[in-house]
Amino acid sequence: MFVINNGFIMLFSYLKRGLRLVAYIPYALPIISFANLPLEAHGEERMREMRPQEMRLHEMRYGIMAHDIEDRDEKGADINVTWLYESRDWLAKLKSPRPLIGLSVNTGGDTSQFYTGLAWQIPLPHLFYGEIMLGLSLHNGETTRKTPKGKRALGCAVLFREEASIGYHLDATHTIMATVSHVSNADLCHTNAGLTNFGLRYTYHY
Repeated sequence: MFVINNGFIMLFSYLKRGLRLVAYIPYALPIISFANLPLEAHGEERMREMRPQEMRLHEMRYGIMAHDIEDRDEKGADINVTWLYESRDWLAKLKSPRPLIGLSVNTGGDTSQFYTGLAWQIPLPHLFYGEIMLGLSLHNGETTRKTPKGKRALGCAVLFREEASIGYHLDATHTIMATVSHVSNADLCHTNAGLTNFGLRYTYHY
């Protein structure tokens, strides 16, 4: 068990070292796509046919979230903005999730987040749909054991982020959705208070 725990700690330390790359995942996808092109292609005409997929913005989301709904240690509300991009061909084996980046800014000066990840949408009856998002979050909250009163002891600078949403299609362009989000470090750091938000978001489809 000691070896396993140390292995997880080492893995997470490498993950934190690569934090700066996380923010560039959506912009790196075209490069990755180009790198996977067949090697037998030659000539300008063939190369034009082999252009990598463009990163096309698929949705913009705007919302307001109730902050720290479980324990209410932190105050204020979160202004949330999320950019979702069209899925990539190489994500088809994962059921074609859409890459995203987002910001959640706390109005009370408490924990704000920048996050990135993948979102899977699930059609439901009567114009409803569900959505699951998995990703990583960078935050400006507390990470030390001795956390000031009114702050969450989040433990790590980089956290795992999960979202679950229920949405409704108003028409082909506009939707509304209720979302609960949670960030934590899966007990990979010395403290793991976690942070849960809940709110409503409006989505514009391009």
